[in-house]
Amino acid sequence: MIYDADLPGQDGYDTRVPLAQPVKAGALRLTLTGNRWPGDQDEGQIGLQQFMAYGKPEAAADKVRQVGGIYQFPVEFGSSGYVLLHQDGAAVEGCYVEGDYSNKQMKITQVLGTISGGLENGALLAFRRTTEGTPEKGAMAFSPDGSHAYAALVKGDARTFDSVREAGGWRLADKAPPCFPKAEAAPDPIGQALEGAGRVQLYGVNFETDSDVLSAAARPLLDRAAKAVLAHPDWRLRVEGHTDSTGGDARNQPLSERRAAAVRRYLESAGVPADRLDAKGYGATHPLMSNDTPFGRAQNRRVELAKQ
Repeated sequence: MIYDADLPGQDGYDTRVPLAQPVKAGALRLTLTGNRWPGDQDEGQIGLQQFMAYGKPEAAADKVRQVGGIYQFPVEFGSSGYVLLHQDGAAVEGCYVEGDYSNKQMKITQVLGTISGGLENGALLAFRRTTEGTPEKGAMAFSPDGSHAYAALVKGDARTFDSVREAGGWRLADKAPPCFPKAEAAPDPIGQALEGAGRVQLYGVNFETDSDVLSAAARPLLDRAAKAVLAHPDWRLRVEGHTDSTGGDARNQPLSERRAAAVRRYLESAGVPADRLDAKGYGATHPLMSNDTPFGRAQNRRVELAKQ
């Protein structure tokens, strides 16, 4: 992708340079050339505003990374920038807070918002950040040694420059304290989303490649979903399966149906009465983002719960 930060919206989306085929890489080198216009007095000046690269770690689905802990970001997460993540399998929940971290102790002075998500393909954290009742989607990637993190918050189409806000941060500790005191009940993000918007995306519900077999790491998140549903006996819900556009309709439609049915069966096994659940697959017909980028395709491959 090549973006021009001086141009608004789609006008800043200049050029896409596709690879002829997937490649394996340990590093990327970016060479900048030729931004001088005829008659430009600033000859020789060149700059880089933003560069994004997307990839999939080898064998990422075979092992779920451990990403829980305390992180600090200089921007986008309050003035203190502290993010607390707690992990159970592929499910990740947490918060971003004001406070102070010193002598390996975290003191929370204010919880600014909650974070709920899951690890996609064992490595990329897709999450929903909720601040004062307003949800916002995002993703977080981590360095190989886990010492640094890169967060992107997305509003609208991820292809447009001004729709993505990003921040680089670092990991301070591999364990985080609770976001809320024991006497104060932590919010249920799945139940809150269903009550507010009527639907929720189940980040971290992953399957084996081209299969409807649930990954073991998806079970903790589905157990939480079952708990949220059981807490509201008047709810009837539809499990919706969605895919990206890769592979065509003949593959995607039945795959989405089988995956939705697999999640419904799991929820039933966790105690949700069968007459309160329905399942439907939509293939690639309801994308959240463009399928032109790996990030967009990852957002489109999803399972949702929707109130009936």
